[in-house]
Amino acid sequence: MLRLTLVRHARAHPARPGLNDFDRPLDEVGLDEASVLASRLARRQLPEPMIVASKAARCLGTARILAEGLSLPHSAVVGATEAYLASPGTLLELLRCTPDDCPHLLLCGHNPGLSQLVALMAATPHRRELPTAGAASLLVDGERWSEMNPESARLDFLETPQSAD
Repeated sequence: MLRLTLVRHARAHPARPGLNDFDRPLDEVGLDEASVLASRLARRQLPEPMIVASKAARCLGTARILAEGLSLPHSAVVGATEAYLASPGTLLELLRCTPDDCPHLLLCGHNPGLSQLVALMAATPHRRELPTAGAASLLVDGERWSEMNPESARLDFLETPQSAD
């Protein structure tokens, strides 16, 4: 069985003139949110993930904090241009390219595509939007990422900034 953890980036600085959406970094709250999420994921003692993130600054920032919290080097984060504001279909195609020897993929991206992907993949309907710094971890039926299909997973856990410690 494969594990897929989908993480929405932590809170970023708001859009402002002269700052491209792609380049918006995490704000102070976002830095804290990402650190808290990293601690919560580390406590779960999940298999070491391969981390793929949208190349947007807020996603790479979140992914690097997660890598550090999981005792992985920043170099463990792989940027994926196609994950920027991607549709669930594009994200599913990206997931299908994951090497089969990877037991756990952590994908850091954006809404609405990420929340829609959770709903698409989970055999049990899931309609909740992932908040910033939210994570949905799914257990995927099968042993090959290339054969992933809609409704081939079940939601194992959901972490949000409001989750109880």
